[in-house]
Amino acid sequence: MNMNNSSETPAAVKRRRRGVDWTVLVQLVAMVPSLLVGLGIVVLVISLVLGYVPNKPAWTQWAPFGAAALWFLLGFVWFAPFLQSFLAQSFFLFRPPVLAELRHMEYSWHEVLRRAGIGDRAKFRLWIQDTDDLNASAAGGSIVSVTRGALRYSRDHLGAVLAHELGHHLNGHTYPSLLAWWFSRPLNWIRRLARLVLRIALAILRFISYLNALVALVGYLFIGSVYLFALISIGRGIFWAWETSWPAVVLLALAWILAPVMNRQAEYRADRTAVQLGYGPALIDVFQDWQYLGFDDHRPRGLRALYLASHPPLHARIRKIEKRVARTLEHCPDTRVADPP
Repeated sequence: MNMNNSSETPAAVKRRRRGVDWTVLVQLVAMVPSLLVGLGIVVLVISLVLGYVPNKPAWTQWAPFGAAALWFLLGFVWFAPFLQSFLAQSFFLFRPPVLAELRHMEYSWHEVLRRAGIGDRAKFRLWIQDTDDLNASAAGGSIVSVTRGALRYSRDHLGAVLAHELGHHLNGHTYPSLLAWWFSRPLNWIRRLARLVLRIALAILRFISYLNALVALVGYLFIGSVYLFALISIGRGIFWAWETSWPAVVLLALAWILAPVMNRQAEYRADRTAVQLGYGPALIDVFQDWQYLGFDDHRPRGLRALYLASHPPLHARIRKIEKRVARTLEHCPDTRVADPP
C-alpha cells in the first residue's frame, strides 16, 4: 500500500543535509583500539624493514611514525569524490549498472532525492552488487548500491530501499564504517600472512614427514604462539594505557561494548529517514517480504549472537515504522492510506 500525496508532506519536501548523529560518535570512539593496533603494526613493520637497511641516514628513525601518520590520513582520503569509483569497484566489488538497470533505479532514486530536497544528483552514484540476494548498501562518501535481486522490486518499493540507504548517508553512518574498514587493514593483513605461513609450513611438514601427529603439533604450536604474542602485546598496551589514563580506557571500553548496539540503532535511524520521506508503508512491505522469504529465520540464536547482530530483527523494525507512520498520519490529517491501483 502507498500513502497518497506522501511526497507533498512538509517532512518530505524539506531539504535534508548531511549530518552526524550520536550513534556515529560512539562508533568513532569504539574504533580507536583498532586504530591504535593498526598504527602499532605499521610502525613495527616499517621499523623491521629499516633495520635491514645499512648506512641509513638519521632522519629514517622518524620514518615509521611518518608512515603511520600517512596511513592514518589515507583513511580520510578514501572519501574524496575521485576515489569513490575505484573504492566501489576494486574493494567492494560493485559494478556500474547497465542501461536497463540504470533506468529502473534512476526513476526511483530521483524521486527519493526530490523528496529529500537534494537537487544535485551528482553527489551520489548508483552501483550494482552481482548477486540475486535482496539487499542494498551505502558506503564511502557517495556510494549507493543495490543487489541484482533487489531490482525486481517495483519502483515504489525500490525507492523505499534506496531511501533507507540515503538515510545512512545523511546521518553520517558511512563515515565510521569506512574508517573502521581501513583502520583494520593492517591487522587483517597480518592474519592473512599468518594463515599463509601456516599453510606453507604444514605443506612442507606433510611433504617431509608421515607423522600426522607431528604436523598437528607444529601447527598448533605456531597458531598458539601467534595468539600468545598478540595477547601479550595487547595486554601490555592495555596495562600501559590504564596507568597513563584509566578514564580514557573506561571510555574506550564502553564505546567498544556499545558499538554493536549503535550499529542496530543506525538501522533504525535510516528507517526513520525513509519514513520521513514518505516511504514508510512501502518499507513495511519490503520487510514483510523479507520475513516471508525467511530472512529472520537465519538469524543466529543466543544472547551473544543477538548482542553482536549488525541489524535488528525485522519484526522490531516493522513495529517502529508502523508507529512512525501512524504519527505521520496524525500530524497530516489530509493524508490517506490507500491500496495501490
